[in-house]
Amino acid sequence: FATGAAVLPSFHGADAWSNTWADTLLGSDHAAELQGQGFTVVPEAFDTALAGRCLKECERLDAASKATVTTNPCNCGSRSLWLEFGESAHQEALQRDYPALYELATKLAGLPACVNKLKALGGGLQV
Repeated sequence: FATGAAVLPSFHGADAWSNTWADTLLGSDHAAELQGQGFTVVPEAFDTALAGRCLKECERLDAASKATVTTNPCNCGSRSLWLEFGESAHQEALQRDYPALYELATKLAGLPACVNKLKALGGGLQV
């Protein structure tokens, strides 16, 4: 029996996750900041209700011991969870069980495609 398996992520072209939210969120001013500073700030990118629903879902996952607590000294005590989006069945389960996290994750997954369209970081970002 195997006691553990390595998770090897696979990456896809960013266009696979392109979405309207991301495309309307960033503009040329953000592209200039990304090129010049390596980051950009987008105030009020999400509505606070979505953030609150995500927090509740994260708390539920943590209470069920699904999150991993890191011992990394740079992030000591933080928790993480791998959400699998690779197949449609995984996406359907996430959308059913954790709709707010699914919504947030799919919105964020569209940002690399938008950044590529703006040619802000060389155009080679993948998801």
